[in-house]
Amino acid sequence: MLPFRLASRLARSTSGSTVVEAAIATPLMLMLTIGIVETARYLYANMTMQSVAAGAAGELARDAEVDVVRVADFLLGAGQLAAPFAFEADGQVVLSVVQGRTDAPAEIVWQVRDTGPGQAASRIGAVGGQASLPAGLALSAGETVAVAEVFYALQPLLGVTPSFNGIYKTAVLRPRVGELSIPQ
Repeated sequence: MLPFRLASRLARSTSGSTVVEAAIATPLMLMLTIGIVETARYLYANMTMQSVAAGAAGELARDAEVDVVRVADFLLGAGQLAAPFAFEADGQVVLSVVQGRTDAPAEIVWQVRDTGPGQAASRIGAVGGQASLPAGLALSAGETVAVAEVFYALQPLLGVTPSFNGIYKTAVLRPRVGELSIPQ
């Protein structure tokens, strides 16, 4: 009978239950909070890198002729547009001019990349090669478009979450004035 009384008394006792509940709930709440913060950072980084891509393509498509100096200045300052993310350390911009052909697929006629740490391969293609443009974008013969690609490796904030595969954003713009010509 004594073991049953002891067991029933222990079952009714609540003196240590708060500590046990806190020990179980605290790590779960901490993991949930870190997950929410990392997800918000990832979404914000996606939007920021899309802005960098749109700004780069806009800078390239601004005039009738590619202004190499202005484009180089933009590439040097891309990190400012990507703030607060460490774009200089973990990002890269690739700019391309794509021209439509009469008897062949669109071709990349000019390309430049920033001097970032990585050497990300353009997903659009290489100079002189066929351009992999977004679905539904068709270029007529002689028509040009400015393409900006942004690669960014988002590092986890606290180092306790897995790193993301990286962010890739692209922007394709038609020139504002006529067709883009490439300086010789």
